[in-house]
Order: sequence, then C-alpha cells, then structure tokens
Amino acid sequence: MPLLRDQFPGLFDEVPSAVGLAVETFGNEPEAVNIWIGDERAVSTMHKDHYENFYCVVKGQKHFTLLPPSAVGCLYEKEFPSARYRHSESPKPQEEDNLVVDLVATERFHEKYPQHEQWTILSSPDKGDTPWIPVDPLDIDKERYPLAETLNPIEVVLSAGEVLYLPSLWYHRAAHLCPTISVNYWHDMEFDCRYVYFNFVHDIGAAMTALEEEQQNAEEEQQNAEKE
Repeated sequence: MPLLRDQFPGLFDEVPSAVGLAVETFGNEPEAVNIWIGDERAVSTMHKDHYENFYCVVKGQKHFTLLPPSAVGCLYEKEFPSARYRHSESPKPQEEDNLVVDLVATERFHEKYPQHEQWTILSSPDKGDTPWIPVDPLDIDKERYPLAETLNPIEVVLSAGEVLYLPSLWYHRAAHLCPTISVNYWHDMEFDCRYVYFNFVHDIGAAMTALEEEQQNAEEEQQNAEKE
C-alpha cells in the first residue's frame, strides 16, 4: 500500500499529519498514513488489520462490509499458497522465474470471471503460505462454507468528507463505487484482553473448520467407495 510519508511526500503535505480525535483517543501518533486510489474495479477481500483505523474519503464513495472479531469462526480463514496475477500480453519479469501457473485456481477464476480470461494465476512455492479468507459475505457459497450463513454483516457507504472509525481486528471488505481517493490513519492497537479473546475465538473457529473438513472428506470417501 502507498505510504504517503515515504512514497508521496508531496501529497502528504496536502493532508493533515494526524486526526486530532484519534491522537487524543489512542494516545499516540499514526503509525502510518496511507493513500488509496481506485474505481469500481478495486475490491478487497475480507480481512482484518492490527491497527485502529480512521478512514477518510477525500473524493468519491467507498462501500465497506464489516464484521466483528467474533465472526472469525465462520470465515474459514486458513493458509493458502502465495500467488499473483499475470496478463497474457505482459512480458515476463525476472522475479517470476520461480513462479508456475496454477491451473486449478486459474480455471476457477475464469469460471467466476469469464470476462478476465486473459489473466492467469501464478503460484509461488518459495514464498510459503499466506493467511486468507475465501468467504465473500455478500456472495456466500453456502455449500462450501455453511457456517458463513450465520454472518450478519454491517454495510456502510462512506462519501467525500466523511470518516469511518474501524476498530482493530474488525473484518472488512472495501469496494470503490466510483473513482475514489481516500486517506487513512493507522494507530497501534493495544494487545490487551480483547486480543486474547480474539485469539481464543479464532482457535475455536479453526477447530470447527478442521472438523467440518474431516467430515466432508469422510463423506466423499464413503460415496466413492459405494460407487466402486
């Protein structure tokens, strides 16, 4: 993500270095000030940040889908292989020498987004796995993620001149509704009892997901055995 202070110092002079209410509330200066620029094509997956977040829209509109930390047990968060997209007409950069085309992931991507068949997904075995959430709360695959049916997300549309306080560890999906420019301020969170509670719920969710996968695998094995 572009850090205003380091990558765009000229633009950093155009915005306040901090939000007074945030500094007073959290008792510290921002750890980072970020700029976000995009249009309707820019959509994030559901994720969380270990920061207290003051999000300010400068121009345009942004749509947030929010879930509290307690929802972690229904989000099927787990480790996935690191990957990146590559356009069919793009020259192959040197850093992609160790990447391979993930045929299964690319096929699924094309099935869901047929208008983007010119893109392929490259996996990166050397970089290890990355924590990721496959659930889209606005388009839940109930067959693959039945626990996600219980989710009750909060939806917020933020317009120019408005500020959203996004507490640390809250899950959020962000989408631009039009060409939009935003600036947000990250403040360090307190790793107190709330963090301990979050880890507790996270571990319960991971155990539930693992149990569900074991049951599904057992059912598939039984069905295959019956066919034979």
